[in-house]
Amino acid sequence: MPPTTYDRLMQAEEVEQTASEIYIALADMFSYDPEAYRLFAGLAAEEEQHELRLRMLRNQIAKDPRHVGPIAFDPAEVKEDLADAKALMKRLGSGREHLTFREACLMAAELEERMCSAHAHALAPKADPTITSFYAELARQDAAHARLLRKVAENWPSEE
Repeated sequence: MPPTTYDRLMQAEEVEQTASEIYIALADMFSYDPEAYRLFAGLAAEEEQHELRLRMLRNQIAKDPRHVGPIAFDPAEVKEDLADAKALMKRLGSGREHLTFREACLMAAELEERMCSAHAHALAPKADPTITSFYAELARQDAAHARLLRKVAENWPSEE
């Protein structure tokens, strides 16, 4: 059965939840540095908000027949991004991933850019305007996170 808007929103919730978990793991990894901790903990909280907003939207549209039919998007692409994010989370949680703060910021920026791209793919031309604007806002926020992370990494004192 082809994916529906409801399915896409549920999948996006999982992506945001995983991103939040990654930021929590990074906050824990850098808990010795208050500035680094605040950055990652703040981003984790924002990803949790994205997840909650997606869930609210999904619950709103659950009974709307316009959103029950199939939509044009490739769930395999999002599944691949999600699988990569979950693998990263597993490495972070196991303690096998040893990163400098700069490396962590750049890795997180790349993750945000991938999420931005995934959200942008959800902007189908015939999609409901409410959903289109919602995904556009998520894509803008992800892009802002990526820019912030790259700027912080660029300005962070050398860790050598």
